[in-house]
Amino acid sequence: MDRLLATFITEARDNLEISSTCFLALEQDPTNTATLDTVFRSVHTMKGSSGLFDIIPFTNVMHEAESVLERMRYADLVLTSDHIDTLLDSMDQVSRWLDELESTQTLNHRVDELSNRLCVELRAITGTPNSNHDKTIHVDKIGTLTELTNAPNWVSQLHHVARKTLYKELLISDRHINIITYTPDPQCFLNGEDPIRVVQQCPGLVAFRIQSRDAWPLDKARIDPFNCNLIIQILTTADLAQINQHFRYVDNQIALFQIDRQFLASPEGMFRPTQAYQLFINDVNFSAMNLEWDNFARQVITMANIKANAPYQETICDWLVLLSHEQKPNIRIIKALLSAFNYGFFDLQDETTNSLNLAKHSFQSLPDALVNLTSGYGDDLCERDHDTHANMDYKTDTVTQMDILQADSTPIQKKLRVDLARIDSLMELVGELMVAKNTLPLLAQQADERYGLNDLAKEMNSQFSVINRLSEDLQAAIMQLRMVPLANAFLRLPRLVRGLSRKLNKQVLLKIEGDETEADKNVIEELPNLLIHLVRNSIDHGLELPHVRAAKNKPEQGLIILRAIPRDFQVLIEIVDDGKGIDPEVIKRKAYTKGLIDVKQLETISDQEALQLIFVPGFSTAEQLSDISGRGVGMDVVQNAINQAGGSVHVQSKIDKGTTIRLSLPLSLVLNTNEVLACP
Repeated sequence: MDRLLATFITEARDNLEISSTCFLALEQDPTNTATLDTVFRSVHTMKGSSGLFDIIPFTNVMHEAESVLERMRYADLVLTSDHIDTLLDSMDQVSRWLDELESTQTLNHRVDELSNRLCVELRAITGTPNSNHDKTIHVDKIGTLTELTNAPNWVSQLHHVARKTLYKELLISDRHINIITYTPDPQCFLNGEDPIRVVQQCPGLVAFRIQSRDAWPLDKARIDPFNCNLIIQILTTADLAQINQHFRYVDNQIALFQIDRQFLASPEGMFRPTQAYQLFINDVNFSAMNLEWDNFARQVITMANIKANAPYQETICDWLVLLSHEQKPNIRIIKALLSAFNYGFFDLQDETTNSLNLAKHSFQSLPDALVNLTSGYGDDLCERDHDTHANMDYKTDTVTQMDILQADSTPIQKKLRVDLARIDSLMELVGELMVAKNTLPLLAQQADERYGLNDLAKEMNSQFSVINRLSEDLQAAIMQLRMVPLANAFLRLPRLVRGLSRKLNKQVLLKIEGDETEADKNVIEELPNLLIHLVRNSIDHGLELPHVRAAKNKPEQGLIILRAIPRDFQVLIEIVDDGKGIDPEVIKRKAYTKGLIDVKQLETISDQEALQLIFVPGFSTAEQLSDISGRGVGMDVVQNAINQAGGSVHVQSKIDKGTTIRLSLPLSLVLNTNEVLACP
């Protein structure tokens, strides 16, 4: 399997566990913003990372789940238990997809059907019509020559050579220029989004500029590094389909302005009124109006070969030359360029000359951060400093991603994922080291007694003390690498309790204590399945129905406590319920009926000994079989698994008070440091 895909699957499973736990917590406390932020980040991370592998059904489900959470974050939605069911079902299906990806690196043929069904159900939570699922980013305005003053004027700051190159490319492909205004969510950094990376990966990217959304505080200490205060304007040649695909998850943060390529045909430099080109203007304008393109081409090429008095007029000639090579040049842009030679030469009421305000002022614009990401343009797209235009309605401050990152001086906690097999290999080497170093005292004794090397023996014993200390520290450090919190083994239980309680019409409260306790990964690897079985038994056999509990003067809601307690080199795990308890007499009669004990044992066996009979293979007190419990398997499996791990299991129970099952497990796989190999 591809390593990147394997990493994605591992991290996605972690995030799924976190998400499921958070959903259950939100069911109890929908206003907990910390929990909401945590699950939002987990879902958002899964959505974003899945996009690397083009797992569209997976991504769509995560996107819709994120939309639900986003509505909650803005206090626009309160989740119900049914909503939680839908979200949990979605996570379950995604988990099954991960299993498929891990085994086959692909998803089955029903994936689209399942994804669409889940998306419909998730959109029903937010009230979003299904027809809006496949959102598209629509063009807000199609720019024309007389409407160019409405377009972002920073595009004209591109060097005219670069604009001419781009114009030629667009002419061949007959495409438009798309200007995208991207206003990232202020909380995008906390959500795991990188707006700069989104921009850099935009298809057809020519240039982009970054500016502040709001004015920056004068006091730099007041800048919030976690608040995205950016607006990013993007120039791209990508078509609408490509733009929709790329920005599909931030479509509500996007405004699209589409203009014709002719907008690129504007002069370079400052406007200076002059009468020097009036005759030329009259001639080429006459040729253009009469569609005499051969004459037009000869006239503009001749003028272009004459050194102009100003760069502004010279670039106009360059553009006219380029336009003259078109099969059918745009007359309106030609008239605008000709008018730009001498602003006001033509009737100002002419609709084409209204656009000259742009030509007059477009080069007195803001200092912009233009980033050239199109190969072949070199330095043609560059940063330019100009006087601030008086009519600009937004701030000119620019900021880079690096500025944002450097503003936060908080140290970043670095983590490294290590294959468990490598740690196991290192553990084996440490085991051999521990055995080998324990031979040193014996060798020192032999050196003294057999060879009379008293000084050497003393030195060996001295070095043994040093080696022993270092090896024990090394062993402890490596063992720590294998330690994981028991919370990892408890993650599935809240979901289990919720599902079973609803299925059995019981009210159950699960309390988890001490889940931060750590134990060796191998020791607790099988714990989740064992705990699931024990908790299922507690709910099914132990806890009574609400009306039964009420008749016993108990709270209608039953209680299950899952408790982890570190103790010396062990960890104790207790599953405690306040149910009906286990009746020893019932156990004795069932055991006798099944032939597990004889008449003499039936009369002499103690109540505590009788409780231990539940661990005998095939023993069950259930009157009816079910898909939950009562098939005579499980408790013996629990005991065997615990024993194989070097632990033990005990049960205590009182009628109508409840039952406690205590698992005693080794805290870690501690090597026997006292083992000594005999030397010949």
